[in-house]
Amino acid sequence: MQSMTISHQSPLSGATRTISTLGARWKFTATWPALHGTDRAAVEAFYAQLNGRAGRFYFSPPEYFVPKGTARVGTVNGANQTGSILNVTLAGFATMLKGDFFEVNGELKRMTANATADVGGGASLSFGPPLRASPPSGANINLSSPKATFMLMDDLAGVTVGAGGFIDFTIDAIEAFL
Repeated sequence: MQSMTISHQSPLSGATRTISTLGARWKFTATWPALHGTDRAAVEAFYAQLNGRAGRFYFSPPEYFVPKGTARVGTVNGANQTGSILNVTLAGFATMLKGDFFEVNGELKRMTANATADVGGGASLSFGPPLRASPPSGANINLSSPKATFMLMDDLAGVTVGAGGFIDFTIDAIEAFL
């Protein structure tokens, strides 16, 4: 996660004040090693389709397809919620654990504390980064394959040609949102 902060250091005392601002976003680097044949062609087509930073694509953290907690479905409970805490309804006494990812309102979030639903399914989720927009009450929470919209960091495809015509592709991407 790339946080957005503003820092100011006093020229008189040397004290530093740092403020966290909205706009934190996810970044990642991924490499597909030793591609050849149809696999290579598929990745080359993916790069061509993106047309550099102009294109957008969905990405889900692969090691987190299934959350560690027991919650599998959830909905937003209440309108006009902002910040890093979200009231939700989960099935039964379901849990969401620190480190689990979820998607709400098209935004990818990561749990910063454990949450357990009460007998009515109510729970408060603590997460980061903060919400950029308030999700509507009743909006679904995607727990099984949370994702966000990404774009390439630059217009160049990261390609390394190896022995035997195999190619390593590397992608540097950052979350894209309006």
